[in-house]
Amino acid sequence: MGYITNDAALDAANTAFEDAANDIFSGASNNVSDLFTTRTPQVGKFAELDLVDGIPQIREWVGSRQLKNLRAYSVTAPIKPWEMTIGIPVDDINGDRTGVVAARVRDFAARAERIYDQIMIPALLSNPECYDGVSLLSAAHERGSGLADQNNLTTDALNNTAFQAAMAAMSLFTDYHGEPVGITGTHVLVGPNQREVAFQVTGSDKIVGVDASGNYGGTIVDAGVLPNYEGGSVNVLVSDRIVGNQWFLMDLSKGRAKPMYAAEFQAPRTDILDSPTDSNVFHDDEVLYGLTAKITSMGMNWRTIFGSQTA
Repeated sequence: MGYITNDAALDAANTAFEDAANDIFSGASNNVSDLFTTRTPQVGKFAELDLVDGIPQIREWVGSRQLKNLRAYSVTAPIKPWEMTIGIPVDDINGDRTGVVAARVRDFAARAERIYDQIMIPALLSNPECYDGVSLLSAAHERGSGLADQNNLTTDALNNTAFQAAMAAMSLFTDYHGEPVGITGTHVLVGPNQREVAFQVTGSDKIVGVDASGNYGGTIVDAGVLPNYEGGSVNVLVSDRIVGNQWFLMDLSKGRAKPMYAAEFQAPRTDILDSPTDSNVFHDDEVLYGLTAKITSMGMNWRTIFGSQTA
């Protein structure tokens, strides 16, 4: 049986782990995905997302009232369990005189602090199915103005032209009855590869080529600064979990209507197994630190996002 004799080293490791857990539970952790995810506690065996579309708009009252029914959607998905666990040999704890065990546990716990990014950003990159039966980013979303399909997917690389086209497309999104829903891009999410260009297209000024007459475009002979009328209105979010050139323009001003949804059956929970009677200490001579959660990710509101999965 393994016995821990270096209580100071064990206490330091446990404190490092519990401090990180307190950050998770208090909401103090720095998860980019919290901005574009609606997170809701749920019970039962399946995640359920209920949405309605087609809120009636004002009209001139001519003749009888016109009743416009809401269109309701209900989507279900199974519970997904998550875990991360690290084992520290008892001999490492007993022999620790420099705090190396606490440092190791602290590094492990730092990853636990970003559990939602570890779940939700890969889910976003997978382009999950949305409530209307197609992918979150798709050229075949439900009918809009003139009953035409609506498109929030592009294959264009992020640049000024693509960014302005995305802003324009989002502003034209309509509900099921063809009424505008007032979407405006507020944030653009990119990985490190696209960080510089994201700040360029959302900045207050941009560099453009000019011709011999000083007009931009044409046969370029020089460069000049052009004020960007979108400058300062869109925030840049950078996630190191996006390793390619994907980019996503989002409207995060609509309260709980966001691109992604997380059904939380069990909030992240930490466990420390360090008792001599715990099987891992008794049989394997090591202390276990673990985090578990039960969170199901789903696509939520496609109108609040426009972007590229392949650029």
